[in-house]
Amino acid sequence: SVVAEIMGSLFIIVKYIGGAYLILLGYKLLIFKSAARIIVDEKIKSKNLAASFLAGFILTLGDVKAIVFYVSLLPLFIDLTALQKTDVFIVISVMIASLGSVKILYALSANKVAGFLKGKGLDSFTRKAAGSFLLGAGGYLIVKS
Repeated sequence: SVVAEIMGSLFIIVKYIGGAYLILLGYKLLIFKSAARIIVDEKIKSKNLAASFLAGFILTLGDVKAIVFYVSLLPLFIDLTALQKTDVFIVISVMIASLGSVKILYALSANKVAGFLKGKGLDSFTRKAAGSFLLGAGGYLIVKS
């Protein structure tokens, strides 16, 4: 809300452009046929486990939501100036365990869903559902502005 207040009418223009972009993406998903398929190859998956782990780790380190949470909200709950070395280690351990477990749960869930949907022919339905959601979100954003 602070950014919206500072930017003024420019922020409204950005909202209209964002809404129009969402509508365009939704339209493209609904109208155009995609030849893209999700392919799960077990040989490739096992060879690139270390690279996948490293990519996920780097992506997690750059997670804006987590950074904003820990920078803005963590000091409200913990007095950072009173922390000792062991306290810092405990806080970092809890952060790694909580973020890591959530990301691992996401990865396992995505793997299960990809395995379940493999060969089911739901590409068209998924594309149309996603397109409809994007159209609705874009329309709502424009109407709300």
